[in-house]
Amino acid sequence: MSGERAIDALLAESREGALGAPTRCKDVGVVMKAWRTLIVLAALPSSANAGDVAISGRAGYMSEWEITASAHATTPGRQTDFAGPLVMKHVGLCTTNGPVEKSGTIRFSRKGFISSAIEATLTFGDEQCTFVATGGNTLVGIMQCPGTQGVPLRLKMN
Repeated sequence: MSGERAIDALLAESREGALGAPTRCKDVGVVMKAWRTLIVLAALPSSANAGDVAISGRAGYMSEWEITASAHATTPGRQTDFAGPLVMKHVGLCTTNGPVEKSGTIRFSRKGFISSAIEATLTFGDEQCTFVATGGNTLVGIMQCPGTQGVPLRLKMN
């Protein structure tokens, strides 16, 4: 017996509601459809995710790089592909003559049912790094760059 038919059968057998009042089971189908619609709508990304995304984070084996970026949706009507400017600033103890800054761009795609993962490319001039991460608003993964493999990276998206 399917889940919907099982629920309908249980409700049809019970002629009393939670407070002991008689119920009508003929409207159960309408109520069930309304609940299913509500659940599907709640699972969809909200318009709060629309527009710009503020990004902050840390990179490096000792979190010595501070990352700030902002990205916007690149595909109209879809909140899955984003791009924008990025700045990485070396804030570790080994800096001399002030912190080193690298400016570039970030491009990323949200993957998964509720955007629980991203695939990103960070570009600094001719250098391109890739990053795959999972998580919710805070994404944790490993960045791969030419000459430097396996750099820990943690990004928070607002």
